[in-house]
Amino acid sequence: MDFSSVLSSVFGGECPIKTDSREDDDSSTLLSGYLVEIGSWLEEKLQSHPFPEDSSDLDTAIAGRLGPRRTVFDATDDGSILVSKDKLTLQSQNAFSTVKANCCVYSGRWMYEVQLRSKGVMQIGWCSAHCKFTQDTGVGDTRYSYGLDGSKQRIWHVYTQKYGPFWRSGDVFGVCVDMDEGRIEYYRNGAALGEAFKDIERGPGLALYPAVSLAFNDSLTANFGGSPLKHPVEGYRCLQDAPNILLYQAECLLKYIVNLSGAISRHTRSDQDSPTIDNAFPSFESIYMLIASMLIEKIAPLLASSYVVEDKVFKYMKGMCVLRSNTMNESPIQPGSPESTLGTFLTLLWTYLEPEEMKLFLKKMLNFLANTYKETPVDLDYEKQRKIIVILTCICQHPQTRKYLLEYKFFKKNCLPLFLYTKPPDESTLEQLLPDEAIWTEGLGGSKQVYLLACEKLKAHTGVLYTLQKNLIHILLNNRDGEEGCSPSSRMIFMAKLRKFVMDNNAEMRGLYTSSTQPAIGLSFLCTLLDVARTLWNEEVSTATTSSTSSQYPFIDYRYFYDGTFKYTNIDRIGGVLSYLKKHFRQQLVEKLGEDHASLAAVDQQSDLRNEIAAFNVFLDSAIFLVSGGPNSTYSFISRAASNTGAELHHQEGDPSLGPSRPGGSGGPIKAGNMDERQSICELLDCAVIFYYSVAHKYVVMIADLRDNICHLSDILLETKTNCDDVVHNLEELKRSSTVGFSKAHEELMQELDTRFGQRKSIFAKRSMELARKQAWYRSVALGSHRRSLLCWLMGIVFETLRRFSDEDVLFSFLPETYINVIPVLLDTILDFSYHDTGMQHDLSADGELINLGANFLALHLADTRVILASCKDALIQALGSLTCHQAGIYALEQASPRSQQAFVRALLRPYENRAWGQSNWLLLRFWLGDGFGYRESRPPCVWQGGKQAGRSLGLYRSRAKNGSHTGLLHLVAPACPSKHFQQMISEILSKDEPYCTTFLNSVLSQLNWAFSEFIHILQDIQNVSQRDEQQVIETKQLKICSMCFELTVSLMRALEMILTITPGLLQDASRANSEIILGRICQLAIQVLSRVTVPPGCFQHVMDLCLPDLSNVTHFAIISAAIGILLALMKNELIEDDSNTASVSSTSTIGTSNGNVVEISKIPRISKHLLTDTSFHITSLEFALGEIKTPIAASSQQAPRGNFDPKMRAHIDPLTNEVRVPSPFRAIIGVKEIVPDPPIIKFNMADYPNHVTKEELNKVRRLIEILQLRQTLLSEITVLSEDSLCPICYAKQNSAVFDPCQHQSCENCIIQHLMNNKQCFYCKLSIAKVVRADGAVIYENSLPLKLSSTVVGSSQTDDVSQAVDEGDGPSGL
Repeated sequence: MDFSSVLSSVFGGECPIKTDSREDDDSSTLLSGYLVEIGSWLEEKLQSHPFPEDSSDLDTAIAGRLGPRRTVFDATDDGSILVSKDKLTLQSQNAFSTVKANCCVYSGRWMYEVQLRSKGVMQIGWCSAHCKFTQDTGVGDTRYSYGLDGSKQRIWHVYTQKYGPFWRSGDVFGVCVDMDEGRIEYYRNGAALGEAFKDIERGPGLALYPAVSLAFNDSLTANFGGSPLKHPVEGYRCLQDAPNILLYQAECLLKYIVNLSGAISRHTRSDQDSPTIDNAFPSFESIYMLIASMLIEKIAPLLASSYVVEDKVFKYMKGMCVLRSNTMNESPIQPGSPESTLGTFLTLLWTYLEPEEMKLFLKKMLNFLANTYKETPVDLDYEKQRKIIVILTCICQHPQTRKYLLEYKFFKKNCLPLFLYTKPPDESTLEQLLPDEAIWTEGLGGSKQVYLLACEKLKAHTGVLYTLQKNLIHILLNNRDGEEGCSPSSRMIFMAKLRKFVMDNNAEMRGLYTSSTQPAIGLSFLCTLLDVARTLWNEEVSTATTSSTSSQYPFIDYRYFYDGTFKYTNIDRIGGVLSYLKKHFRQQLVEKLGEDHASLAAVDQQSDLRNEIAAFNVFLDSAIFLVSGGPNSTYSFISRAASNTGAELHHQEGDPSLGPSRPGGSGGPIKAGNMDERQSICELLDCAVIFYYSVAHKYVVMIADLRDNICHLSDILLETKTNCDDVVHNLEELKRSSTVGFSKAHEELMQELDTRFGQRKSIFAKRSMELARKQAWYRSVALGSHRRSLLCWLMGIVFETLRRFSDEDVLFSFLPETYINVIPVLLDTILDFSYHDTGMQHDLSADGELINLGANFLALHLADTRVILASCKDALIQALGSLTCHQAGIYALEQASPRSQQAFVRALLRPYENRAWGQSNWLLLRFWLGDGFGYRESRPPCVWQGGKQAGRSLGLYRSRAKNGSHTGLLHLVAPACPSKHFQQMISEILSKDEPYCTTFLNSVLSQLNWAFSEFIHILQDIQNVSQRDEQQVIETKQLKICSMCFELTVSLMRALEMILTITPGLLQDASRANSEIILGRICQLAIQVLSRVTVPPGCFQHVMDLCLPDLSNVTHFAIISAAIGILLALMKNELIEDDSNTASVSSTSTIGTSNGNVVEISKIPRISKHLLTDTSFHITSLEFALGEIKTPIAASSQQAPRGNFDPKMRAHIDPLTNEVRVPSPFRAIIGVKEIVPDPPIIKFNMADYPNHVTKEELNKVRRLIEILQLRQTLLSEITVLSEDSLCPICYAKQNSAVFDPCQHQSCENCIIQHLMNNKQCFYCKLSIAKVVRADGAVIYENSLPLKLSSTVVGSSQTDDVSQAVDEGDGPSGL
C-alpha cells in the first residue's frame, strides 16, 4: 500500500496530488509537503462553490421580506413565557401569551413550520404590527391577525368557523401565506387542510409577522428555515434561506471523512500486519490520523449548524447504519461498534473535536432524532419511527457515545422514555383500519370478531418497532464496557441516572414539582424496562436461584432496603423515619451487616451545627460546586448525609438552565467498573415499582375511564332503542284501535319521533365510534395482553419480595412505603382496569397463583404492628377491598393459610377506636353483602330509580377519583359475593372469646350512636336553613359530611345485622355475661333510628323532599332495610313461635291486673319485652316500611305529618297530585323571593323495590308486625306503672337496684353504666358502697369488681340518639 492508495481511498481520485515525483526527499519532509498540498487543494475546493457569497449585512433586504436574515421569535424569557436558547421553542407560563417572529412579509409566498409539544389551546398564524394582544386575545382575535386553533378545530379572524381536524402533540403544521393572492392555508403532517382565509387585508404599511398564542403550559417549536422543513410545500419559500455554502462544504468533507472511516475500519478488521509504504515512510495509520485531523478541523465549525447536522450529517450516518461482513466470513459487524465504519467515524469525532464541540453536535443530532420520532405516524408501519430507532441504536453501539448520552442526555426532559413510546396512529389511519361498519360496542352492536381482528392487526404493525425499542435498552444495559478504577459500565450509569429520574418523578407526584413525564409515555417506558428485566433475569440470575425459590416470581434482595445500597429520596419507610430505625434497631443491623458496615458508620457519626457549617464551606470551595450549577444548586444536609462524603462525583455536566437541583439529587458518584448482575436487575425492578406508583398507573386509570365512558354511551344507546321500540309499539296499538282519520296524524307523529330518536342515536353513536377506535389502540398496544402480563409479573415480584422480607422480624420496618402503597393500585390494574370489556367480574383463573400469593400476604399483615405509616395501613385495607370486590379474590382469601385467615378476621374485629374502622367495616360487609335483609346489591336503589331498574355493567372505576385514588367505598359498586366461610369464622371467634366480642360490639354501638347523632344534627341544620325567610345556601361541604355520616350509619347497622344473624347465641343466651346490656343498647339504637326516620314530623322526610343532589344516596330504603334487618335478626327465634304459644302468655299472668285478668310480664319473650317497653318504639315505624300506616299516631306538634301517613291526617296534601296545597317557605333553597309550591312528598314502600327485597322478606316484616302488635296488646292490659316506680335516669324501666348507704334507686342498667366511670350516687353524690338487686343479689360492692366485663365501655344505655350524644362517642380513628 502506497501513499497514492491512501489518498485514493479517502478522496476517491479527486485529489490531484502527485506522489511519485519527489523520491529523493526526506520522508518527513515529503509527508509534510503532501499534507500542505492536500490542505491547499482542500481549501480551494471548499471555496469553489457555485453559490454567491452571503452578505455580511444582516439587514440586507430580501424581496417581499423585512427583518434579520436569521428568523427567531422576538421574545425574552421574562417569566410570562419560557424561551429556549435558540429562541425557537416556547412554553407559556401565563394565561394566554402571544409572541411574533422578528421578520415580516409583504409580498410573495412564504411559510414556516410549527411542531406541537402539547395539544392544548394554541393559535398559530400571522399578524400585523398593528395588533395589540392581551391575556384574553390572541392571534386571530384582532382585525389584522389570522389564526388556527386545532384543539377547537376552528380558525379565527374576529369571526370563527370550523376548520381541520383535532391536532395532537407531535403534529407538524405548515403555515403558508400568499401575499400576492391574499390567501392563507395550513398543512398538517404534509397533508393540505384547504384554504383557511382568502382576500386577507394587504396594502402599503401592512405586513404580516409569523405569530403564535399559547395557553398556560402549552408549548411548541417553530422552524422558520434554520433547519430543513419536514414537509416543504412546493411554491412556498422559507422565511430564512438555507446555508447553501455550508451545506456544500459539509457535503464534501463528510464524504471524505466517511471514506476515511471506512478505510480505517477495514484495516482494523484485517488480520494482516500493519503495512508501511517503505521502511522509512511513516505508517499509514499515522497518515490516516493526520488526514483525519485536517478534515475534522475543517468540518468542526460546520457541525454547529442545525441545518448541516439534519440535512447532511444525518444522511451520511444513516448510510453507515448497515450490517457489513468482514472478509473472513465471520459474523457481521454491528453498525456503531468500534470496528465498524460508523464507530470509527464517531471515534474520529471524539478524538479531534473539542469536548464542547462534540457535545453540541450530539445534542443537535439527538434533538433532531427526538423531534422526528415524535411526529404523528401517518401509516401503520411506523416506518419513520423504526428508522429513527435503528439509527439511534447504531449510535449507541459506540461505547463512548453511549456512555455520554446515558449520563447527560437520555434521562433529561424524558428523552429516552420518549423513544420507547409508541404513539397512536393518526385518526384517518385508524378510520381506514376500523371503518364505521367494523366498530363494535355493546350499544352499537356489530361484529365483535371483526373488531378484535382489527385490534390484532394493529398490534402486529407495532411489533417490529417494539422489538427495536427492546434491543435499544439491551444495548444501553451493557455491563461489559466498564473498567475497574477507570470508568463505569453503561449499566452502572444507566441505573444511576434511572434512579435519579424515578426519584424526581416520585417527588413530582407528591406535589413538590410539576410532573414532567406524561403517564402514557411513562407506562410504555416502564413496560419496556420490565420486558428487558425479565429477559435479563432469565439469562443472568435465574439459573443461580431456581433451586432456592418455590415461586415462579423473582424477588428483590431485601438486604438492599436496609444496607444503604438503594437510595430513596422523599420516600419514608413503613416503620417510620430511617434515622430513627437505624438507631432503634442498630443491634439487629449489626447482626445482619456486621459492625464495620458503611451504613452503620454513618449512624455513629456525630453531627452538630458547626460540623454542618464546616461541611457546607467545604462544599462551596470544592470543584463539585463549580460543575453542579453554581450557587443556584440546592445543598441539603440530608442528601449529603445519605451520600459518601469522601467520594468524588463522576464527572457531571452543568446546566444552569435547569435551575435548582431536583429532589432526586445528583445521584452521587458513579462507581467505576461493571455492576453486579443481580444487584443491577434488582435495582431496575425497584425503580419499576416506584415509577409505576408515581407515574405509569395514571395512564391505566385513564384507559379505564374511557372504558366506562363507552359503557355509559352504550347504556344511553340501548335505552334509546328500548324507548323508541316502546313508543312505536304503543302508537301501532293506538293506530289499530283508532277510528278513521287518525292515520295522517299518526304518520306525522311517527316521523317526528323517528327524527328525534334518530338525532339522539346519531350523536351518541358518533361519539361511541370515536372512543371505540381509541380503545382499539388500548386493547392492542397501550394495555394489551402482553403489557398486562408484564404488570402481573411486577405484582408477583412485589408480593414475593414482601413475603420473604416479612419473615425478617423487626427489619421489615425498613421496607420503603411505596411497596405497600402500590399494592392496591396494581391489584386494581390486574383485576379490573386491564380488561377492556365492561363487566363487574372477569375471568381471573389464569392469575390464580398470583392472587393467592397476594391474599396470603394481605390477610396476614392487615394489622401488622411493624407498619406505622397511616398511608400504608390504609393501602393494606384498600388492597383487601380491591381483592374482595372480585369472586376470585374472596376465594383466594378463603384458601389462605389458617394463620393468615385468623389474623385477618381478628384484625377486622378489633375495636372501632383509634384506627380506620370505617374502611375495615366496609371490608367486613363484603362477606355479608347478599345475605342481609334487602341487601342484594352494593349500590342502594336511587329515589328516581324506584328499585325496578338495575344499573348496567358499571366498572369498579366508578368508585374512584379521577386520579385513581381510592375512596374506601368499593363495596358500594362491587357485586354481591357473600362468604359463608368467613361468616363462620367470625361467629366462632365472637362466640368463644366473650371479652373480645363485648369490646367489639360495644365499639360498634358507640360509633353507630355517634354517626347517627351527627347525621340527625346536620339534617336539623339543613331543615332550619331551608325554613328561614332570608336567602341562604347550604354548603356543599356540610352536605358531603351528612352523606358520609349516613353511609357510616347504614354500614355499622349492617355489621350489627351480620353479627346478630350469624351468632344468635350472643344475645339469646341471657346467662351470657353482658348480654342484657348489649341487647338493651342494640334495641334502643334500632328503635331510635326507625323512629327518627319514619315517625312524623321529622327532619329526615323534610330533607328528603328537598331532593338535594349531594344527598342522592340518602334514602329511606338503605336505612330502614338495615334497621329492620337488625330487628329480624334479634327476633328470629321468637318469630318461629306459634300463635298458641303467644296466646298462652295471658293464662299465667301474675303482676298487673286489668279487667280481672292477672298478667305476668316475664312470660313475654325477652327481646320482645326490650322492644315494646322502650318509650320510642312505635308499630307505625314498621308499617311505614310497607307503605301505609294503619296504627293511629298522635301528632306531637302543630306541624303536619309527612310521608306515608293516613290521608286523613294530611288535609293540606292534595290526594291526587300529592302536592302541598299551601305555600312553602323553602325560598332559600331555590334562590328566589316569591312563594313557590312545596316540593313533592316522596312516598316509600319496600314492595316498590323488587330487585332488592323478596316477597319472603316482606312476609317476615308483616309477621314481625303481627307478633309485636299482639304482644303490645298484652302489655297494654297491664296497669301502667306509677312515675315513682320508673327509673329516674332513663324513665323507660322499673327501679330494680338500691344503692347503699343512701338507698336511692334506679334500673340495673343505668347504675352499672354509671359505675364504670363514677362511684358516687346520681343524686346525693355519696360514695356507693354496695348495689343490691330487688331479689337481694349484690351486683356491686366497693371491695369487689363489677360483675361485668371491664371491656364494656361506651355511651350510656339511656343516651337518646335524638339528643346530643356523649362526647366520648366521637369518630375515633375514622
